[in-house]
Amino acid sequence: MPIDARRARPGSRGTRGVVVSLLLTALVATACSEDPGTEAPPPVEPVALSAEEQSACETFLADLPQAAAEATLTCGAPEPVTLLDTSECDEVLGVGWFIDPDELSDPASAVTATAIGVRPRIAVVFSAEQRGQFSLEVLSALAEPVTEHLERVSRCQ
Repeated sequence: MPIDARRARPGSRGTRGVVVSLLLTALVATACSEDPGTEAPPPVEPVALSAEEQSACETFLADLPQAAAEATLTCGAPEPVTLLDTSECDEVLGVGWFIDPDELSDPASAVTATAIGVRPRIAVVFSAEQRGQFSLEVLSALAEPVTEHLERVSRCQ
């Protein structure tokens, strides 16, 4: 069973979703506000996970940092539909995040950052108000638990 949580508290067990964030200078440059806002965007629909992936997600979610508490995260996210072999990703503290270029180009749009080089994949959805400093802080804070608890299968290219 996939794990999907919204606004879960770091360290809580049995939560169903939680954080993800986004980087890119474009996000920071177009951010409207540093306030993470009160309206959480819907999480990414998770995929079915093996028992091993489920266990990795549970361990990862139990170790989330406080900085990720206000983010909307899915552990067990699908591969982004717009991800191509030639797509760019941004590395934040050793974790590669893919963000759909169409989402990035619209500063009023929510964005989904997906850690594409780990399994299970992590996706974090940020509202338009969360783009910028908040998303960068969340992605940075997620680097340690992602690299500690999830299997790296590739790096950004």
